This record gives sequence, structure tokens and C-alpha cells, in this order.
Amino acid sequence: MLTPVIVVAVIIMVWAFASSPADAELPVGVPSENTPAEPLVCNGANIDLDVVAFQKVKASAAKTTFSVSATNTSTQLCQLDLSATNTSATIVSGKDQIWSTADCADWISPKSGSVDPSGKFEWTLDWTLRRSSASCKLATAQLKPGTYQIQLNLSGATTTKSFQLVK
Repeated sequence: MLTPVIVVAVIIMVWAFASSPADAELPVGVPSENTPAEPLVCNGANIDLDVVAFQKVKASAAKTTFSVSATNTSTQLCQLDLSATNTSATIVSGKDQIWSTADCADWISPKSGSVDPSGKFEWTLDWTLRRSSASCKLATAQLKPGTYQIQLNLSGATTTKSFQLVK
């Protein structure tokens, strides 16, 4: 007859040398718990869009540059793809549309990248301080001083900032 000490020792040895379910191979095509998920698509549901404009821009300047950032507000990595199909920028003065990337896809430079949770994806957007029209045409006339706004949209995320053109 086995003593309780020997029984416990045998149980411990069997347990120590037995393979655990975690060591078992998974069938092909079944992800493990450690398989990383595909990144989310960065869009209006999981990014905050911001644009920084100079508060005052000389109307006689050749151009102004806007600094744009998209902050990932989710707890997962997201993939941001910036293109003319999902991004637009429009300059308005009151209800008057002055300039728009919808007039020329070339004014949005395609960019892409992964954005960590709470991370930022940053880029710049140049504007030549001229009115635009279809087919990438820009007016030659200088704009008048006044208050303008840039309206930016990226995959459903939007932001608007005001700035002034000054003499």
C-alpha cells in the first residue's frame, strides 16, 4: 500500500512532466491569444484632428503652411492613410469658398503610417493664398485682408481654425 507522501510525490511528478494546454500546437488557421490584431483604420471614430494656423498671415506672402495632426484616441494601434479620396481642406471667408483641395487632388500629398494609442500623426499643408478653381487653377489676384477659416476633414474627423490675412 502506498503512503500518502508517495501518492503526492507521484501526482506532482505527473503534473510536472505533463504537457500543458498552452504548449499544445494550434490547428492551422486558428489564431492564438497572442496573435496581434490587425490595426484599426484611423477615422472620425478614433482620431482627433487638429490644425494649427498662423493667427495673422501677410496677404502679400507667397504661401502659408498649416500644421496638421491626427491623434489616435483609441486604445489600439490605428493605420492612417491620407489621400485626396479621404482628406479635404477648404479655405472660406464667411460663406465664400476661396480654395479647396477638391479642385486639385495634387494639393493633398499621400501619406500613411501607424499611429499608437494616444500617438500623433503629423503633416503640413501649404496654401498659396490664392483662390482655386477646377483643374488645379489658381487666380492671380491677391486676396483681400480679412478673416478666413480652414476647414479640414480626414475620414470623418473634422476641425476648423480661423486666421486673418493682414496687409
